[in-house]
Amino acid sequence: MKKITITILLAYVSICKLSAQIDPHFSQYYANPLWLNPALTGVVDGDIRLSCNVKNQWGRVGTGYQTQGLAVDYRPTNQIGLGFTALSQGAGTAGYKYLAAYSSFSYAVALSNEFEWLNFGLQAGLINRSVDLSKFQTDSQYDPSFGYNPGLPINESLLSENATIFDAGIGVFYRNDNPYKKANYFIGASAAHLSRPNDPFATDVQNYRLPVRLNFHGGVKLTMSKNLGLTPHFIYIRQNKNEIAAVGSYSEIRVENDDTLILGIMYRLDDAILANIGYRVGRLGICASYDFNTSAFNNATRGHGGLEFAFSYTFGKGVIGLSPVLPKF
Repeated sequence: MKKITITILLAYVSICKLSAQIDPHFSQYYANPLWLNPALTGVVDGDIRLSCNVKNQWGRVGTGYQTQGLAVDYRPTNQIGLGFTALSQGAGTAGYKYLAAYSSFSYAVALSNEFEWLNFGLQAGLINRSVDLSKFQTDSQYDPSFGYNPGLPINESLLSENATIFDAGIGVFYRNDNPYKKANYFIGASAAHLSRPNDPFATDVQNYRLPVRLNFHGGVKLTMSKNLGLTPHFIYIRQNKNEIAAVGSYSEIRVENDDTLILGIMYRLDDAILANIGYRVGRLGICASYDFNTSAFNNATRGHGGLEFAFSYTFGKGVIGLSPVLPKF
């Protein structure tokens, strides 16, 4: 019965994600910049940036969510950024899979001086989702006399078990890179699913469209000393009636050979506390984080949250002498 309950829970959560909840995402949201905001394409201290993210969420609830992300962006000039990103997610025993791939473009405008920039971004791509209803186990298949009976109907229906839709989004991002200031501010906003395609996974496909996802993010990079930097930051995501609100801060501590130790913490309102640790060697950055669940779902997960890893590598010296003000993790 315990296994059936877990399977029912994952099936329910998967169906919710098809129509109501926030898109697949990472806790280290700045480590996946092209998902967060297409205006961040090419905002990098170098020529080419390669990023990779891996997350295991709710591992004690069935098979939980397995999410992977890969992105590459290129800055041919000070003003232009080009990029590509892909995100994959699978969950549970019902074969739920999500795959999205996007191309992105950004254009930067210099404002009052050479240190202030306003970036505009565009993004377009495809989303493919699939699920195997024959693998579902629901409460309607529970027989009071015999327990789970796979011969009973699941009483769930979708117009399609495998569908691909076109998607598009926009974004804007402001940053101040002035090295003579102790506080450098950055702020951005983006909107995904502006094409508002019909959602073929909804039971009423004619009247339900994929809801727009709004992202608002920002912070300030504080130079505390030559060897210490502190970056408080925030993020707010809203999609349909669901939202994520989080605040956090991370420190960059310069150690031997100009390597950097990264320590951070973030709180997602009514959801989780995230702790992360990372290390940057030259142009290679590695960071690990863990979500400590603080919501009511903590009982179902038996206290287990989400483990996440992020990797990034920057190629080339770039065409901007100063590092863009942007959290690395």
